[in-house]
Amino acid sequence: SDGTIKMYGQTLARVKSGNITISNNLTAQRYIGNYDRTITSAQTAGQRTYEISLVLLITDRTIWDELRKQTETTADTALIELEFSKSSTDKIVLKFDNYITTSVDVPFPDDKGAIEVAITASARTLDTCTYTGKWIIQG
Repeated sequence: SDGTIKMYGQTLARVKSGNITISNNLTAQRYIGNYDRTITSAQTAGQRTYEISLVLLITDRTIWDELRKQTETTADTALIELEFSKSSTDKIVLKFDNYITTSVDVPFPDDKGAIEVAITASARTLDTCTYTGKWIIQG
């Protein structure tokens, strides 16, 4: 498998590991006439958020500069693009918009090898999600 990340308009690093957490922020609603406290009448969806936590082999210092800006990135060319491929014909591409980098853990390595950086970003919008391969995704 191979994974890359493109943020702030350029490819920054190779993805070593990570996870994406989707929070729907559901709120239980109860109405008059429903007197059973164990049953909710409806669930109201809140603002869906996406938390992206990755361990990267860093290739560019742009991630450090963007963290210091502390602003939400909303430009059209500034999507978080995650691409994971198993082969040339089997890959998934996730693109997130309206995100802010919440933390970056940059260690000081003892040797002159690659730097592994842990990054966490929060996005408000899943722009696109595409899959190319032999499997069929129903939905």
